[in-house]
Amino acid sequence: MNKVYLIGAGSGDPELLTLKGLRLLKSADVVIYDRLANPILLYLTQENTRLIDVGKSPNAHKQTQTQIEALLIKEAQAGNEVVRLKGGDPSIFGRVGEEILALRSAGVAYEVVPGITAASGASIYADIPITQRQISERVLLITPRQTLVDLFETDFEKILRDTTIVLYMGVSSLGLVASILRKQQVEKNMPIAIIENGTRGYQRTLTTQLEKLEHLIQTQSIINPALIIIGRAVEIRNGDSWFEQLPRFQTQLLIVSEEVPTLAEISEHTAMGADVWFTVVGPKRQARFDQLDQENLKRNFSEIIMKNNVSIEAFEQLKIRLGV
Repeated sequence: MNKVYLIGAGSGDPELLTLKGLRLLKSADVVIYDRLANPILLYLTQENTRLIDVGKSPNAHKQTQTQIEALLIKEAQAGNEVVRLKGGDPSIFGRVGEEILALRSAGVAYEVVPGITAASGASIYADIPITQRQISERVLLITPRQTLVDLFETDFEKILRDTTIVLYMGVSSLGLVASILRKQQVEKNMPIAIIENGTRGYQRTLTTQLEKLEHLIQTQSIINPALIIIGRAVEIRNGDSWFEQLPRFQTQLLIVSEEVPTLAEISEHTAMGADVWFTVVGPKRQARFDQLDQENLKRNFSEIIMKNNVSIEAFEQLKIRLGV
């Protein structure tokens, strides 16, 4: 069926992919995936599924948005079932509207499968419920990268009385945001949380107050992807979250195997808080995973497991071939 499925992969933990998203991922002919979608999910595709990386990072786009839209149309018109795999939820700052319009204009059938956005996923993995009775009755989602004029015109002092503000893609604008909040006389002790790599096993959560935010920016190397939460709901966090207390949290695990992993095998480790990558060696290895390994084997793994007596020599030969 020549159809495009615009799927939210969730905010990082592979088990946050919906059941519908998983079913469609397993049946796709082509998967066109983003940088923020956990790449471990690509192991769940069919052996003959083509994997196309169109990931975007700040100031570095492998393909422009227009090129991505043209690619979706081209693959669907060639008779393929196409999955466009996006991080989080495609309708929350995921540019899904532009892709819908392009597909509709080209007469290409499509479906959208919602996902768990970082505002709900990363926040609660840090023990921050973004709504709380009598503390935060509303949530405002914004991205300062695209709305700097709106930031200056927004009455944050009033909004923060009963609202949690969640900033997406706000790391580069964080100093400016702090300045605007101070000028608007937002309370100096207004709680702020910054969550890097939310719902992944190497999640980092930083909490502070407005008056101390600039010091935190200067002393901590804050990296993307990061979610910024401003509001009284942040105060509900108390020490390490439930996720950060899991026994394998902060473990970056590499498993070398002769078999392509199943979701059950992946979640056996991620459910304990670890972040895991599988590398396949031997006759069942598929060349389509070469690019994924080239990128993911560069991580600083805290533990490597050679499964079912896989030889170290086979793994080392693979690394030499891939140049990692």
